[in-house]
Amino acid sequence: MTIEDWMSVERWEPVTPRKTSGTLPGRTPEIYEAIIDQFNVENAPRYKPGNGATYCNIFVWDVTRALCCEIPHWKGPRELTANNLVDWLDGPGNEHGWYKVSDVMAGMSAERGSPTIAVARNLKGHGHIAMLVPAHNQPGLWVAQAGLKCARRMPLATAFGSLKYTCYTHA
Repeated sequence: MTIEDWMSVERWEPVTPRKTSGTLPGRTPEIYEAIIDQFNVENAPRYKPGNGATYCNIFVWDVTRALCCEIPHWKGPRELTANNLVDWLDGPGNEHGWYKVSDVMAGMSAERGSPTIAVARNLKGHGHIAMLVPAHNQPGLWVAQAGLKCARRMPLATAFGSLKYTCYTHA
């Protein structure tokens, strides 16, 4: 997969991908995965970790903007980290259609093609946020993520390690 010309390496800038919920009709697992795939998370320089920084919040911002259910990267002039997004999801996130769900409901939502995420606060450092993806008949929850390891598909338990995560889906 090649890196698209629309994908800026400047992480503070929003991207305008070709595939969005506005250009593809409805929410299906195929459309959900096509929208995630276009970001090429494993190879895109935009998400590549470096100098102790990771960009899970940027990846989720990009994907959710394309899905027309944006989880923001900025609140005014302030950048929102994964730790900050825990508070946003529990507060303003509800007003923007995001609501907390159990792991079982999160898996079902991702299987249906509904935007679904897992997020964890880390009191000792960076939190983490990732997009849930359909499990394709594999056990457990699966995610696409940017982080120390950028992956299009990985078990949620591997992605989050010992961090206690919460799942949210978009109505």
